[in-house]
Amino acid sequence: GIALAAAVRREAAWLAAAAFVAGASAQLGLTDPLWFGSLQLAPHGAFALLCYAVVAAQTGVAAALLLTVGRLAALWRGVHALGAGRVALLTTLLLGSLVAPMGFLHRHEYGAFAKQIVAASAFLAINGATLAAFAMLLPPQWPAAIAAGIDRVQLSSGKRLPWLAALWVLLATLTLNLLAFDRMPRIPDEVAYLFQAKTFALGHLYVPAPEGAMAGALGHDWIAIINGKWFSIFPPGWPAALAIGVALGVPFLVNPLIAALTIPVGHAFVSRWVSPRLAALVTLLLAVSPWYLATGASLMSHSLTLLLVLSAWLLTLTQGPRRLPAWFAAGCLMGLLFLTRPLEGLTIGVLTGLWAMTRVNLRSLPG
Repeated sequence: GIALAAAVRREAAWLAAAAFVAGASAQLGLTDPLWFGSLQLAPHGAFALLCYAVVAAQTGVAAALLLTVGRLAALWRGVHALGAGRVALLTTLLLGSLVAPMGFLHRHEYGAFAKQIVAASAFLAINGATLAAFAMLLPPQWPAAIAAGIDRVQLSSGKRLPWLAALWVLLATLTLNLLAFDRMPRIPDEVAYLFQAKTFALGHLYVPAPEGAMAGALGHDWIAIINGKWFSIFPPGWPAALAIGVALGVPFLVNPLIAALTIPVGHAFVSRWVSPRLAALVTLLLAVSPWYLATGASLMSHSLTLLLVLSAWLLTLTQGPRRLPAWFAAGCLMGLLFLTRPLEGLTIGVLTGLWAMTRVNLRSLPG
């Protein structure tokens, strides 16, 4: 449809949009669908060749659009205005968040890992160039119209916006859970989480392991049997929260509620830290994010992780006499984050603590 609009209206912005959608879809087609799915660097079959041809076409469109009318120079000036260090940091974070190459590290295949990173960097650069061309080709009034639309939503909804968005997220994630996921765990991680949640709901840290042939029949990658004890290998934070839903007979409802609650918490944080306009934009984008809604409908720990992080950050913005108890509560939430996802807890907890130390004069604290 976008390509047809580009052909009919003969506007380069639509051409850039069509190239981005087609190229991003082709890049997904070149990705192995398994958990540590890697990019197919050596194409096999007609479909892979077609995907590479589409990516090449996207590259050609982006290059043709940027290498005319001084757009490449304008893009370079924009990078300098934003800060080359910030752009490099964003690129590093995007590459560091990739799941696909991590399987090669696990198998100590460092050469293949490096090739995957180079290929992912190339795809990221192509997508970034295409989006930059699209932004430059948009009619000048569009950004102002988008900002005005966000302002209208903010003014008309006011304090109701995050709660309306939270209601939508609750309904959307619950619908996905009931109709698409059938209230069942879909991947091995979810099975292990639910197993441990049921164990906790029974009031135990572990249950007696099955014996004999049953031990092999009930074997699971993420559920261990050691010295007659049967338990999940995952940290206890998320299973403990999920155990509340298990005890009430509604484990499928826990993540939708957490995902919905995260919306007003995130809105409050961004509103206080940056501006109400950006908070409204973040709220709207989060409410329609496919990844956010899918994880909110699952039995995975990501939704709780985000809620803990945003809640802790919101508490660190507290001023006045309630600052110390708020910061103590933020530290407790970071501890819960470590018990939920240890790597995120360590990384985000340390960085948050260092940032918080720059906002207070420790000598002025009582005692």
